[in-house]
Amino acid sequence: MPCLRIAYDGRHFSGSQRQLDVRTVEGDIIDALKDADYMNDIDDLEVFRMASRTDKGVSARENLLNIVHKGRKDLTKNNRLKRVNSILRNVWITGISEGQYVPPLYKEYHYFTKMSDFDEDLLDRICATFSGSHNFKHFSKYDPRKETVREIEMDHVNGEGLLTLVFRGRGFLWQMCRRVASATMSCLDGNIELCEIESMLRGVSDTKVQPAPPENLVLYSIRSEIELDDIESGISSMKEHYDNEISNSLVNIAMGRDIISEM
Repeated sequence: MPCLRIAYDGRHFSGSQRQLDVRTVEGDIIDALKDADYMNDIDDLEVFRMASRTDKGVSARENLLNIVHKGRKDLTKNNRLKRVNSILRNVWITGISEGQYVPPLYKEYHYFTKMSDFDEDLLDRICATFSGSHNFKHFSKYDPRKETVREIEMDHVNGEGLLTLVFRGRGFLWQMCRRVASATMSCLDGNIELCEIESMLRGVSDTKVQPAPPENLVLYSIRSEIELDDIESGISSMKEHYDNEISNSLVNIAMGRDIISEM
């Protein structure tokens, strides 16, 4: 019963869950598994389930994909994993476990935003306010089928003109991290007060904040008791992709600074 650790650049996809007529992470993986002669159709699989679904534009450094073939076909035979990684674009299989799949212990998301001038004491108080067990109904896209009470830990990392918001918890609601990030930035900008956030968490206020852009959110890690072996073909390909992204960004920064330097 293999469990795969996967990574993907979500900016190229319309979300992780397979959908008709749009490119998704699951759709690309299914196509690659077919091309690598692991399966003929999705009906060949008994289980095909990601540990965490992500929205359009959201990336993942670590997600888990549980796959069970009805015929118990071995994904590690005939160089299949390397072939799958050579087929995939913007998705990488970086690890595998043959052990029994178990639910994650917790997930960690990072949200990045350009913000260098803010009240760090206020940010500490915002993080403390969101940390703990709360009703996040007003900080998510509400689904009446879902329990809206969640327990999370929120932290932040500052540096180089960037603010990174860190969220840890067993489970998150739809758009929850993005809406909490949006409320945090609005509070730091002085557009809403911390007491309004507290009122929303208590259910006293019906105010809802809009989600922050998805492209800045990364599912950074999933902590579990599953032991995974690294897949070097996926790891090296992922590193090459982001090395190129960094190089291109540095060139763009240099060009921009050069263009406006004497204006």
